[in-house]
Amino acid sequence: VNNGKLYFTATTKTNLTKIWMTDGTIGGTRILTDIPLENGTPIITDSYDKFLIIQDENNGNIKYIYNLLENTLSELNSLVQ
Repeated sequence: VNNGKLYFTATTKTNLTKIWMTDGTIGGTRILTDIPLENGTPIITDSYDKFLIIQDENNGNIKYIYNLLENTLSELNSLVQ
């Protein structure tokens, strides 16, 4: 939960995983982005004012950072190189 909004991941019938956001209302619930995770189940492990940390549930590795201000998903490997 961050600033009154709940962030969570869900997988569709076609095995696409997405980050969702909700403020608890139907109108305030929407998909933010797809998560291109090849294997494993992504989970949001931390929520800060400006970003979410997305971790691979199977091995615990941090895979992505989602920037809430810019609405962008970045792979961790591309940020540390």
